[in-house]
Amino acid sequence: GEVDRACDYFCAALWSIGGGSLVLDEVDAISIAESPCFDEAIRYGRNRGIDIVFGCRRPAEVSKNLTAAADLVYCFATREPRDIQYYSEFLGDDVAEQIRSLEIHTGIVTDFNEMSHKKYSTDENGTVTILNSSNIKNSTTDKPDETIIEDGSKTEIKEIKSNGR
Repeated sequence: GEVDRACDYFCAALWSIGGGSLVLDEVDAISIAESPCFDEAIRYGRNRGIDIVFGCRRPAEVSKNLTAAADLVYCFATREPRDIQYYSEFLGDDVAEQIRSLEIHTGIVTDFNEMSHKKYSTDENGTVTILNSSNIKNSTTDKPDETIIEDGSKTEIKEIKSNGR
């Protein structure tokens, strides 16, 4: 469809100019089979300086090629059994259970570069507060690790807000 062709066009343009960032929402609606340039960007775009940032409603339906290349995975609450099963297989049973019970304005980010899971909350000002962190190899603890300030206080990271969002 039109969305597939548009995605393919932008991927071809990024490939031609030697890199850039492609930001997509509802990526689970894009057909990889109908978007050969998108598929090429997913598989080999890192070597050409192409970064892909994407969001989706149904993580179980996203191409495994996209998730396999991910450095950071941000998750918000979901209760759909197939998506929880997907998260269980991709991020582990303990993280999947946390995702199932996340409250509003909270999420979990998995950082494959740091090999960590971090639970965070956001507020209306765009401030992200890390609530706890754990190592991927031992992600069953809810206790903050060395990445959190030693006295147990929350670590705050300011995010840039755009267009009042």
